[in-house]
Amino acid sequence: MGMADWSSLPSDLANRIADCFHATNDLDWYMDFRAVCHSWRSATADPTAAGLAEEHRFRPRCWVMLEEDKTHYSHSCDDGTRLFVNTATGRFLRRRLQHVLTGYYLVSTTTGGFLVLADRNPPHAALVLNPFTGSTTRFVASVPCSPSLTAAVVSSSHGSAAVTLVLASDLPSHAVYWADPESEAFSYATCHRRPPALLPYLAARLHAGGSPATTDKIIKTVDLDLLWPPADDLEHRTFAIGAGESEEMLFVDLMESSHSVQVHKMAAEEGAAVLEQQVVSLGLGRSHSFFVGDHRCLLVDADKFPTIEANCVYYQLEVPDELSCHGIFRCDLKSGKAERIAVAASINPLPFLMPDDHPRSLAHSAPRQIHHARSI
Repeated sequence: MGMADWSSLPSDLANRIADCFHATNDLDWYMDFRAVCHSWRSATADPTAAGLAEEHRFRPRCWVMLEEDKTHYSHSCDDGTRLFVNTATGRFLRRRLQHVLTGYYLVSTTTGGFLVLADRNPPHAALVLNPFTGSTTRFVASVPCSPSLTAAVVSSSHGSAAVTLVLASDLPSHAVYWADPESEAFSYATCHRRPPALLPYLAARLHAGGSPATTDKIIKTVDLDLLWPPADDLEHRTFAIGAGESEEMLFVDLMESSHSVQVHKMAAEEGAAVLEQQVVSLGLGRSHSFFVGDHRCLLVDADKFPTIEANCVYYQLEVPDELSCHGIFRCDLKSGKAERIAVAASINPLPFLMPDDHPRSLAHSAPRQIHHARSI
């Protein structure tokens, strides 16, 4: 019996295998699959082809880059690799990006996994990179000059291939910026609320029916909503976040002084956000937990991470009685009980890695990463 000729696999079967990678958002495996032979490449779609890069199946949706702050260290210590984690499957991936980072500044990342870059050469035009497929979207506009920017890459829900890059600055401007690839400059609006808090909800509103032409109106509507904390409110960390693959939005509010955490379902009525029932169990079809930082909030599948307890909120706070230390806390949503589970030196935002280069514990490393990161 001769050896099977896998290169002759029928096109429909090759695409069924490819669909498995799409289902888990393992885009790097999809690219590896296409690289095996010419017949498999011919049978499957090329994510870098014009008009395909922004299709839902080729967009990173579940990935988070855990080493964003590594970029701020000296180039002599930077080997150009970054650690990503798939929050839906628990898979860690170390990706070499040196060829990209040498020509661009890393501005921010998105929770899905896009990288927002700025050309190192003036006028520092923006570029959005899919680090798993290599596809890029170039922007004419220069990246706004701000020390801290969060980011969202928004596509239309009506089948359009157009994307809008939305950036938000917390301090000092409290502004939201937006542009499409052909915009000569970023439009902006000043907010009285904390932009990182409202940006996920704003992105969802834009995806549902907005456009660059209506963005200013949507921002002003959201900015007037008293649901979000004022820009000078440092006591609350408040975020909206999508509940997995569903259209449902959740509202997460952490009060730092009392370690009080509340989660509500959200709805939009006549353009304004309203809270529905309080959530004490994240019954989203799987076991989930939140990670809450200063600038973003993540929802992860707890069943995929052995060290994560389900139905909990993880976060990092300064420990007043311990110099230069932050405590990593876990709050059970059902009981409301919060406990400190670890101490992390605030001067070191990088994750603890074991000698074999695997993260020791997401529960210990992710709260620090999310606390320092500037993406949603």
